[in-house]
Amino acid sequence: MKKLLFLTIFLMFLASLPGSSFAQSLAPQVIGTAGAYYTSAGGSLAWTIGEVVVETDHSASNYLTQGFHQTGAGFITSVQERGNPFGDIRVYPNPSENDLYFDMRDAGNAHYAFDLYDISGQKLRSVTSEQVNVPGNICHISMAGYSAGIYLVNVINLDKNQMKSFRITKSN
Repeated sequence: MKKLLFLTIFLMFLASLPGSSFAQSLAPQVIGTAGAYYTSAGGSLAWTIGEVVVETDHSASNYLTQGFHQTGAGFITSVQERGNPFGDIRVYPNPSENDLYFDMRDAGNAHYAFDLYDISGQKLRSVTSEQVNVPGNICHISMAGYSAGIYLVNVINLDKNQMKSFRITKSN
């Protein structure tokens, strides 16, 4: 018994010496058919081709996304373009459960198209301002029937051929 205790203490002493114990350290890696990583003073961009099956699961307060590249670095709800041809377009409510409204009162009398995409870039719906316009230049798009997740809405000024993008969070 004393030999076993002595051996255990001796092995613990050896393991505590610097350089005598090693641990595994893994850097994030992905194997894809193509990809790149770019950095600049304004940020970074990483992309890969080859992750064909990813899924987003959620609960009442949490989201879990699979895959190497995760969606959403913060909660951007609008992307600002230079020389805004749209005036002031307001989108509400965001996050949305069923109904999404675009307040176009300050956008002028131009003709607009609304393209709804899921986060993978698949176009789900496309409508024009004439199809969804209600009095007061407030356009309504129904999000009913779509699952919870992140969506992009591109508002396209058909007269000036310019676009503004909005990131929408759909909740249940």
